[in-house]
Amino acid sequence: MFEKGAAEATNYWRGSLVPINTQVTLVALDGKKMVVRLPSGETVSIDNIEKFSRRSTSTIAHNLLATQPVPIGRFNDATASAIKSGILKMGMTKEQVIMARDSPPGHKTPTLDFDTWTYWSSRFVTQSLVFSNGVLVRGRDVLP
Repeated sequence: MFEKGAAEATNYWRGSLVPINTQVTLVALDGKKMVVRLPSGETVSIDNIEKFSRRSTSTIAHNLLATQPVPIGRFNDATASAIKSGILKMGMTKEQVIMARDSPPGHKTPTLDFDTWTYWSSRFVTQSLVFSNGVLVRGRDVLP
């Protein structure tokens, strides 16, 4: 998600979505940010504050960028569509949630092995997701 050409690796969930498998061009990458160009020609600067993300900028780039599309066609149509739209649905696996929303910020979810993940809508509003046996079972703004 980005607003006015900028995003934070803290992964705030507001603004415009760049759906999974969108072909982007990496313009710049350094220790604190990465810049990508969208198919529209717009550039987005993704700033990394490592004390919140708990990931290096190069790790974030590795997780977000790939030379081949992520094979979401292996999921049923409803799940693939939700992933492309960034929509969370009950029954999604942790892998599918990451495909839809990326990893939660590391300062509140230090390991993806936890059963509760915390995402942010803003600096003041959080969204907790609860998993059971790796499957999403509860969370604010999660569709049935």
